[in-house]
Amino acid sequence: MMHTNPKIFLYAVLFAQSLIPYVTAAAPAATGGLITLAVLNAAVPAANSTSSCSNLPAEDKWPSECVDNTVAVVSINKALSKYSISRRADVVAILSWMAYESGSWKNYQTHYPSTIPGQGTRCMMSWTFVSDYAKELYPDKYATAIGQHACNATEATDAEKDNVLALVTNNDDAFAAGFWFLVNQSGDYYTNKTLVDGDYDSFLTFNNEVLYVGTDPALVAARKVVWDTVNATITLDMIKNPRDSI
Repeated sequence: MMHTNPKIFLYAVLFAQSLIPYVTAAAPAATGGLITLAVLNAAVPAANSTSSCSNLPAEDKWPSECVDNTVAVVSINKALSKYSISRRADVVAILSWMAYESGSWKNYQTHYPSTIPGQGTRCMMSWTFVSDYAKELYPDKYATAIGQHACNATEATDAEKDNVLALVTNNDDAFAAGFWFLVNQSGDYYTNKTLVDGDYDSFLTFNNEVLYVGTDPALVAARKVVWDTVNATITLDMIKNPRDSI
């Protein structure tokens, strides 16, 4: 379903060197049951500065897509509330998926190895899911954006696909997409609480069975680096867990 983004491996390697302190240090305090900026800065350290988007690699030609954690944290918290995400395992899984796929919020459309029309949001959903997501959120705008192919999205032109993607690349929708996918497209991974708190193997299974991201050892290792950091940072006292008692 998702296409592995080779360029993101480079991003993962570049910030992996700074991750060990975040993995071993105590997580920053959080308040109000929501993710704070301090927590997100530790979870996604490559985006922890307002200058993170001004120091992009020369080959990254889409600086307008980049945001830092001061922007991301607001939209992520809105998404947690909107989709009633409360289990720590779910939060860790989706945050680490988004951080990896977007290169720590560098992009909201897949550009590597080449730009893929209609594929994006912060979790780089494939066109089929972007189409469903945009249609659910903005049915009238969706109909206009996709034109004559509103009833058959598989035949949409590249331009129509990008028109639809543009409906959901605003910060709130782009950061909410992964949580929407978990709730609406992931089957028992959400309804039966299949993701296990603190268990990387269950996240790896989610990657293989639901996201279809591939099994290249180097890319699997890069995803684990991101998951380990997010998992070590998101704390139980921050995320309330009413679904765990169901």
